[in-house]
Amino acid sequence: AGKDRYGGEYDAADPPRKAQCTSGYFTVSPCTKGRLGIDYDVRTQCVIIAFVTLLATCSVLVGLRRGIAMLSYVSFVLGMVLVTSVLFMGDTMYILDAITTSFGYYVWFLPKIAWETDAWARLGADHTWSSNGNGQAGVVVQGKHGAPDGRGAGESWMHNWTIFYWGWWISWAPFVGTFIARISKGRTLGEFIVFTLILPTLYCIYWMGIFGAEGLRMQYEWGHRHTYGECGFAPTNAPLSTRMATATAAKHNQAYRTNLYCFRTEDILFDQLGSYGSVGLSYALTAWAWVGLLLYFITSSDSGSFTIDMIAANGDRNPPKIQTVLWSCTEGLAAIALVKGAGGNEDRSLKSLQAVAVVAGLPFTFVLMYMIHALWIACKEECGELDENRKNFRTSCVPTTYGGFSTLCGDAARLAEAALFPWRPLRRVLVATRNPHATSYSILAAGIFYLAVTLLALCPIEANLRMISGAWYLAFGGIVAYSRYCVRFFLNIEHGDFLTDACIGVLFYPLALVQHEKELALAADGADARVV
Repeated sequence: AGKDRYGGEYDAADPPRKAQCTSGYFTVSPCTKGRLGIDYDVRTQCVIIAFVTLLATCSVLVGLRRGIAMLSYVSFVLGMVLVTSVLFMGDTMYILDAITTSFGYYVWFLPKIAWETDAWARLGADHTWSSNGNGQAGVVVQGKHGAPDGRGAGESWMHNWTIFYWGWWISWAPFVGTFIARISKGRTLGEFIVFTLILPTLYCIYWMGIFGAEGLRMQYEWGHRHTYGECGFAPTNAPLSTRMATATAAKHNQAYRTNLYCFRTEDILFDQLGSYGSVGLSYALTAWAWVGLLLYFITSSDSGSFTIDMIAANGDRNPPKIQTVLWSCTEGLAAIALVKGAGGNEDRSLKSLQAVAVVAGLPFTFVLMYMIHALWIACKEECGELDENRKNFRTSCVPTTYGGFSTLCGDAARLAEAALFPWRPLRRVLVATRNPHATSYSILAAGIFYLAVTLLALCPIEANLRMISGAWYLAFGGIVAYSRYCVRFFLNIEHGDFLTDACIGVLFYPLALVQHEKELALAADGADARVV
């Protein structure tokens, strides 16, 4: 881009143009025009996106094995060659020492930081959600934080990194999980864990360890010989410093010194690669990295199109080609819309996407928690600890099909009774299961339920009454969960457990009570019944 060519990072043959472009006007021509005279504006960005989308569409049309898989192999090889080259071109012993030390720190501190929530650092903060003044929505960080002496950390790290990445990863979990499940079909659970969790983690340690160690070394050595305000490349003959004497005469273990602090995030990789040799080698390494990144982007787009296509085709592992093209083009158009909507500002585009991902990840967090429980049950079934054909409920609590919603409409009267007067169906259920304390439980449930409703209605008078109301409602949900346990025990239903009963009792108590009555009505009198 022009600001790299004519900006403050490099010298230019045109001093007036350089003076103009280093005064802060990077968004106007000619500062944004590079060596080829191409203006790096919204149109150029959209053309690049369209080109990548076209390549991705061609790749996904070829198929999973010949298209996506082949490109993945090529991009992986390109990345391995690049990172291994950096390992050998840099101070190899230092890099290996840095990786070993960093990995040791990672293993040592992981159990500690896995439970870190910055509880005291975030004490007294305002957790409201509004604009931060920069056109970006986020959690407002105000008030006193941490210890009274003011030396405690603020809550910005927890919000901007930990919580953000929680939401980011969770929102991507269904999408990535579906794709990995598709390409892992036929693998054992052990193979799945090794090739999707352990090996990728080790690869990230290898990649981040090499580039991170080299970046830190360059920055430290620049700080020892220059001021951080100086930007650019400086040759040196310092021994064992991975430097070069001149721009054309490369020496063993010699290269340039560069100040990575001056560069933007997206420029650091290329400028770091450009410090290992002459201009020709710099261009070669940059081109190699650019091709690798392009292929990685294409394979990512392929994976997205393929996964969305399977979901839209109702789980078909080989969806129609026309539909594949549609979703591939839709992804490109969405990216173009983000770029044009942000006016070419990459940060605004990315922030918008990140905000949507985090918001989408919040509700799915609860689904993911229950999926963990479901996976545990599935593993017990797989290893034979649970019978896959064990007795289950004949009816569904939460409808998931058209017929289920039709039945739900027919039960409108019973659902209304269960929602407004839950103690009545609760008593009938407990009586039908021969519970000797049916009346006592129904009276207790009625008192707790209406107390929670009353406290919630009074919250305009005292705000914290709604919190107390929530506590009482959880107690009511526990009674509904107990009634569900009674039904399972009475009818010898082996599907379900305490956690499932508690979740259904709290989240869907009207549906649960109606389902209990239906199950008892379907069961034969005295058949497979036990006294609770």
